[in-house]
Amino acid sequence: MDNIFVLLVCIVNRIPVIICGKPGCSKTSAVQIVISNLKGKKSTDEYFQKLPELITVSYQGSQNCTSESIIKVFQRADKYFDAKSDANILPVIVFDEIGLAELSTHNPLKVLHSKLEVETCQY
Repeated sequence: MDNIFVLLVCIVNRIPVIICGKPGCSKTSAVQIVISNLKGKKSTDEYFQKLPELITVSYQGSQNCTSESIIKVFQRADKYFDAKSDANILPVIVFDEIGLAELSTHNPLKVLHSKLEVETCQY
């Protein structure tokens, strides 16, 4: 429940959030629950209709990932901002298995520093 609350608050307020935990502690499930409920005007619940519709941009971390591949994920998310003039659409980057990416010899996670600054982050 805590993960769902944190995700909801952070996503709606465009605050970068990283949920860490052991395998099986429902990190991915919490993300899926939030994404499945935040459908903007398409939501069945009146409260959720007032919140933005989330567009998921997913990335699966691995020991082989590179900085360039992570930058491309952010570029894909940027395209939703460029293509949609509807302010009620919000792309959300879901980076699964970030721990595997940390093991990469390419040091791909360094690009996240500038992308996740709270002052400039738009996801």
